[in-house]
Order: sequence, then structure tokens, then C-alpha cells
Amino acid sequence: MNEFWQSSPKQRLVIWKQFRRNLINITQEERLQAVVDFWKMAPMSHMSTDIYDSSKWLKPWDYIWHGEYDENSIALGMAYTLHLEEYAQCKILLVQNTKKSTISLVLSVDNMHILNYNYSEVTDIKKLEDDGTVVLDIIDVSTLT
Repeated sequence: MNEFWQSSPKQRLVIWKQFRRNLINITQEERLQAVVDFWKMAPMSHMSTDIYDSSKWLKPWDYIWHGEYDENSIALGMAYTLHLEEYAQCKILLVQNTKKSTISLVLSVDNMHILNYNYSEVTDIKKLEDDGTVVLDIIDVSTLT
């Protein structure tokens, strides 16, 4: 999938659509890991996502077209990938971990898994509470598309 990140905006849209469609014939666990593996290859840019104002977040196709990704917007890419093909119920969570002194966006999938919490891992949602992470806001992905 490295060609995705180096492609033109139009090519990225086509490749992303093919990637989403290819997720249909695998298990949910394999699907989630494939999405994590795809998005972990995104080239990181400067922090550009206003994590406090979802009204400023790009729509899926604009997001892919624009081609700038930061640590927080990766949660959006993962969410859009799963949501557009109706593979899962996706919610973006704004979370704060006082032990690690972090505030970030993560993706809740079917209220069971978390993506974009631990790099390159699908994490059980119970890990948030175990880590002392507090959910500050919840945005249903369907309101973003």
C-alpha cells in the first residue's frame, strides 16, 4: 500500500476505495488489523487537526484528497475507511490520559475495540479505563460524512 501515500489525489481516492472494498471477505479482527496496518504507513505532517472542533474536520474524500495526516487525523482515516462500507459502528473519542499527559482522538469500533490508541494495535476498549483514560467527547462518524 505504499503506492497510496505517494500517489496523486485522484489515484489515492481510487486506491482507497479498492482497499475498503477488499475488506469485505475477511473477519472483523483481520479487517481492523488491516485498517491499522494501512493507516500506520501514513506520512505524518504537522499537527493540523483541531481535536476540539469536529465541524472543522474534513469530509472523507476531502481528507484523502488533501493528503495531510497527523497523529489525531489518523483516527478519522480509520473511521472513514470502516464507516463508508458499513463494516462497523464507529465513534471518534476525544480522550485524555493524565498519567501520560496526552489528549488525543481515538476510534471506538462497535463499542468493543479502540484504534489509534496504541500504535499499530487493535486495543480492547477496556484498556481505556484500565489506563485511567477519560473520554471527554464522543462524535458519531455518521455525523461527519
